[in-house]
Amino acid sequence: MTPHSVFVLVVALLQFGVIVRAIMIDGRDPYSRLAWVMALIALPILSSVAYAIFGEPWMTSRFRRKANRSFKQLGHLLVSTGREDRLDRLPKHFMAPFKTCEAIGPSVATEGNTVELTADSLHAIDMLVADIAGARDTVHISFYIWLTDHSGLKVVEAICGAAARGVRCRISADAIGSRALIHSPSWKKMKVSGAQLCASLSSPKGLSSIAALRLDLRNHRKIVVIDNLITYCGSQNCADPEFLIKARYAP
Repeated sequence: MTPHSVFVLVVALLQFGVIVRAIMIDGRDPYSRLAWVMALIALPILSSVAYAIFGEPWMTSRFRRKANRSFKQLGHLLVSTGREDRLDRLPKHFMAPFKTCEAIGPSVATEGNTVELTADSLHAIDMLVADIAGARDTVHISFYIWLTDHSGLKVVEAICGAAARGVRCRISADAIGSRALIHSPSWKKMKVSGAQLCASLSSPKGLSSIAALRLDLRNHRKIVVIDNLITYCGSQNCADPEFLIKARYAP
């Protein structure tokens, strides 16, 4: 056999092995399994590299172990009670989205809430800062991208003020999306003020560090809960609307 023939044979065997692995692996959704097999057949070498990075469970095992531990620790807080007739009292045209949300997460819909849409992102930041300034007991924050721009630093100052007067502030920021903040003096300032800080999903070492850069594995949540009474949620990160610091991600 010529060297070229040997190379082709080796590549074909490796490709066949990857396809078998994609088919036989446990716990994968059938549609995902089919999509990988089709991609591996259509784009042999390129898709094999993509599968090694995105398709192999061992690349994300550390993330899954941490997530499972967290869910196990919080399990007693997520027990649903009294849900039997709660959704039955909703108008029928609202049932589907509420049922979808309850299926996605273990929490249930609750009654007696009001919702307000903010005028724009700057108004939302001003409202958030005011509510943090008025917090009495707790401020819980989770952001994917938190920039050290005008809006981001306004929230930092509000947290420092709340923590300094005894409000329990627990802050989680994604280790990749908010990397600049986490390595800035503002992060240290919040810690010195008394806030509890967590860089969410910090990058592991070795080959698994590739998985840390995957957007599908990052903590994309943007949630604020103040005094267990006021919640901010939606798609807005903690940043100016212009996103000047990360201009390539700007609207």
